[in-house]
Amino acid sequence: MKFAAFAAAAAGLILSGCSTIFGPPEQIIALSTPPVDGAHCVLSNKDGTWTVTTPDKAKVTSEDDLQVRCTKKGWEDASTSISADFDIWSLDDSYPEKVEVPMTPVQRATAPDFGPSSAPAAPYNPGLSPG
Repeated sequence: MKFAAFAAAAAGLILSGCSTIFGPPEQIIALSTPPVDGAHCVLSNKDGTWTVTTPDKAKVTSEDDLQVRCTKKGWEDASTSISADFDIWSLDDSYPEKVEVPMTPVQRATAPDFGPSSAPAAPYNPGLSPG
């Protein structure tokens, strides 16, 4: 009788954690793009593609590495790859719960500073003297 109880508990533990038998496990990831909000981010792996506007959460499948690409006008595009690490407690692969994709402002081009005008003075023309 003790063996049957142990076997049932072990089977329950294995089946509850190993969801890859029934399909890839889902996970919620909180995504931010410091120091700016409102970036459009696309998360993708072999199981699908998800889009969010930061800061927000995305419900993704966590069986394969996840690629993240974020864009926002006036900011350089930013991207990262998130590894799905094996979690011993759930017996599944999982991502970090919070992910930051730092963004950098676009550097504006400035006009070169040539200093004081180096153009030669206009030649004197006595016929154009004021009246």
